[in-house]
Amino acid sequence: MAYNSSKGPQQHGDIKYESDPLDTQIDFEDDFVAIKTNGQQRFIVSGSDVTVSNTAILLGTVRHNTQVLSTDFNVELGSYYLAVSGNASHITASLPAASVLGQGATLVFKDIQGVASTKNIVIAASGSETIDGNAQVKIQADWGAMTIAGNGVNGWAIMGQK
Repeated sequence: MAYNSSKGPQQHGDIKYESDPLDTQIDFEDDFVAIKTNGQQRFIVSGSDVTVSNTAILLGTVRHNTQVLSTDFNVELGSYYLAVSGNASHITASLPAASVLGQGATLVFKDIQGVASTKNIVIAASGSETIDGNAQVKIQADWGAMTIAGNGVNGWAIMGQK
C-alpha cells in the first residue's frame, strides 16, 4: 500500500492512496482536515468540532466533560455532564440560546447529593426559548437526573428524566 503526498497539484500537502487517488485521501484545508473514502468526507476535524458522517464505533471508554457545581451557573459551550451539589435552597442552571450549542447538543443534569426534593435544581431556558414548552423545568426527586437536547434554533426537549 503506497501513499503519495505532494505540495504540487494537490493542495496543502494532501495525501492520496496511489492506486485510487479519488477513493481514499486526507485533505489538509485551511480550516479543517478531512479523511475521505469513496469520494465522501467521512471524518472531519474543524476547530473544536469532530464530525463523523456515518456510524462511529468507539471501542473503550468515552469520557465527557464533567462539571461539579454548587451555586447558580451558566451552561457553557463544551458542557455535557453537570453534577449538581445542592447547598443552597435551590440551584439554577441558565441555558444559553439553543443556537449557541447547536442542534442535538445534549446536556445531562444530576443531583449528586440526593437533596433535590428540598433543594430543587432549576434548569432555565434562555429568553423566550422553552424546554418542552416551559420557561424552566425542575429536578425535584432526590438523586434525580434530566437529559435535554437542543434543537439548534429556539428551544430544548427533555429526552429523559429520573
